[in-house]
Amino acid sequence: MCGELLGYLMAKVRESLGFAWVLIALYVACLAALGDQAPDSGVGWGIVSLLCGHLLFTEGLKYGLVPLGQRVGSQMPQIVSGRSLVLMACFLGAAFTFSEPGIGSLRIIGRHLVPEQLPYLHCLLTRWVSVTIFSLGISVGCALALGFARIYNGWPLKPVVVASVCVVSALSFYVLLFLDDGEETVSFGWDVGTIAIGPTTVPLVLAFGVAMQRVGTPDEPVLGVIALMPLFGACSMLTLAIGATMIVDRNELVMAIESGDVPRDTIFELPESFQHSPMSEMLCGGLAMMPLVILLRILLLLTEQPTMPRVCFPDDDELGFSWGRISTSWGCCSAVCGQMLLYLGLSKGLIPLAHSTGVLAAAICFQVDSMPSSPLLGSYGVFVLAVVLAVLGGMLALCEPALQMLANDVRSYTHNDFSQQHATGFVAIGLAVGVSVAVMRQAYALPASAILISGYAVALLATLCTSELSSRIAWDLPSAATGIFSAPFLVSFGLAFEAAAGVTGVKSTGFGFLAISTLFAILSLLPARFMIDKCLGNSAGAYSSIDVKLDAPQDLFSFQDSTFESFELELDDLGTDENVCSEMQSLNGPNQSSFTL
Repeated sequence: MCGELLGYLMAKVRESLGFAWVLIALYVACLAALGDQAPDSGVGWGIVSLLCGHLLFTEGLKYGLVPLGQRVGSQMPQIVSGRSLVLMACFLGAAFTFSEPGIGSLRIIGRHLVPEQLPYLHCLLTRWVSVTIFSLGISVGCALALGFARIYNGWPLKPVVVASVCVVSALSFYVLLFLDDGEETVSFGWDVGTIAIGPTTVPLVLAFGVAMQRVGTPDEPVLGVIALMPLFGACSMLTLAIGATMIVDRNELVMAIESGDVPRDTIFELPESFQHSPMSEMLCGGLAMMPLVILLRILLLLTEQPTMPRVCFPDDDELGFSWGRISTSWGCCSAVCGQMLLYLGLSKGLIPLAHSTGVLAAAICFQVDSMPSSPLLGSYGVFVLAVVLAVLGGMLALCEPALQMLANDVRSYTHNDFSQQHATGFVAIGLAVGVSVAVMRQAYALPASAILISGYAVALLATLCTSELSSRIAWDLPSAATGIFSAPFLVSFGLAFEAAAGVTGVKSTGFGFLAISTLFAILSLLPARFMIDKCLGNSAGAYSSIDVKLDAPQDLFSFQDSTFESFELELDDLGTDENVCSEMQSLNGPNQSSFTL
């Protein structure tokens, strides 16, 4: 027993070693180069908390939230209609957003903004952060409802994506033309809209999407739903910023901030003496996860399932053993505890480390007041920095659990034509290129809005040239690549780099890192999928689907662990072979399996 437990722990530790070594290397580099500006020892303990929280959180998803969501999703079509599921998606999307670990970093990121320079953005991320989170949750809920309605009715994704990008681009143009901090607000809106997607949202969306398949269009892939969430999130953030400028005058807001008279939201407000303690971050993490667990439990009770589903633990084939079946309640508790440690690790470890890394990166190519020896590499430092950060961005993407989950589903939908390694590899390459472009943009004071709007215009043209399935894959995968690690790190890094470099020219807040990286991931996937479609064009009919419908007694489905009613077989040139059809029909008889070609 002890040997098996040790083997299980060692296997899970090995899964986190890649990301752990990256954080340790950055921490050591900052300690060696920054001197007085180096992160303190508390950052090291924060990294340990982050890694432990990541382990507990991912295991909690695997053995708690995901099986629970799959059970609820499989049972919901029996008690509600498809239209009711679409309406319910609004509440589910909001609950998914509140429970995302990256959402907890918004308040911490807002503390790095200078209130006098960007009063609206500072208040939206600090004093009014609850309004920001609720607006983001409502927008994600609307995106999820539209995605489920699309699956239910069999609508294509391309017109929805084109319309969504056009709306966000129109809002961006309005902000650039009529707001004083237009460039900063556009970058802020696109970035924060991307943070809402993570390891909680992706598997649960896929689980409930299967329910929509059963009541709607069975052949409709559960892809293309996640792609709408960043776009709707950006739309809500830009709308919220426009509304804030209409309600509160800028000069009055600056004076109120200086005097401390800005009203705070009181939804998540903690006592002043408790706000800066580690326990406050852990409490916020637990409170963020609990509503989702309670909502899933209530939905399970509504489906007349009084007990929580049970899963095999551990179920990894590579371990070669199992300790039996455990209740998903233990997995949910692990997810809550992991969320608490993740919030602590983000506030005390990852975000301060990203801030110190941004200062070090600025010292490589610019004169930094706190480092007399800067710039360390002179005029070539920008290009060296772009290469180093490209590698870092790609490694961060590969560490995201949500990307691995979605890439595995993409592999099954494409019948292994686009493997999990290929999917994650193209996303990592795109994010790497995007991070390099974002660094060059900040180094040479280029506007992020021009890159985003023109880049998405190119992405729309490429989308129209690809197949429907390829467009869904290309827009879905990058949205899942910016979750626990990438989103807080890149946003905090960009803010610190901008502040330390002090580049003159186009005024920027350091926002835009995340949005540009996601854009280039989309641009890397679209041509890759286009080439795959061309290569497979002559064998488009090589796959055939066989639905197996079991004429079994109703009692068979009373068991809690019965799941699949259909499967797909990959056959070469099945087509209209009359011999195969006759063989299948010969198997069809009373109380036997009926095969439908």
